[in-house]
Amino acid sequence: MRSIMEEFKGLFEGQVLWVIGKGPSLQYLAKEHIGPGPVITINQSIIKAEEIGLPNPVFSMQKDGGNRRRSLSTHNLSPDCDYTPNCGDRCGRMIRPKQGATLLVHKHESLYCFPDYSPRYVFDWMEFGLPKNPFSLIIAVKLGILMGCDRFRFVSCDVHVNGSLDQYAPGIGIIRNRPHYRNQPRNLKPYLAGLDCKWIIPVKKMDANH
Repeated sequence: MRSIMEEFKGLFEGQVLWVIGKGPSLQYLAKEHIGPGPVITINQSIIKAEEIGLPNPVFSMQKDGGNRRRSLSTHNLSPDCDYTPNCGDRCGRMIRPKQGATLLVHKHESLYCFPDYSPRYVFDWMEFGLPKNPFSLIIAVKLGILMGCDRFRFVSCDVHVNGSLDQYAPGIGIIRNRPHYRNQPRNLKPYLAGLDCKWIIPVKKMDANH
């Protein structure tokens, strides 16, 4: 099993890390919103990233595991699933990338998801010295630092900018009121201290005829 800590260290020294979230503004994401540098997509946002055809190195972080695994509780983590390796292309928030993105799965939640996919790396939140299992954006920041990135651009992470608790799932639509996102801005803040960070919220383009 290949180690993220060894293979990703300094991989993108001095570059910008782009992190694409799942806020409602994801539906308006366009190639122009993403500059040079590696991209980490969160869960279903890989669908939109592939749709707009990003030329960047893309890492599809799918931490939470499929919705058929035995334990879905974040307090009783287990990646065990009786359906492995019959994942299909979509299982809950798990999406099989179509265009060669590097898949990042979590040892304690998605270890057995898409086991035949390549390139595929397993990460463990404990490797980053974190006190408990965090949400995906914290892992994305830790990965960016490991990769040597010195600027962080967060795209479609709406709750951190405008407080929206909704999310956008490509192919499904807007999912209303995800209250467990409410504390994410406060919990993420300590991990951004001293970092060069900007937040980007794509908006719907107006019709040129109006």
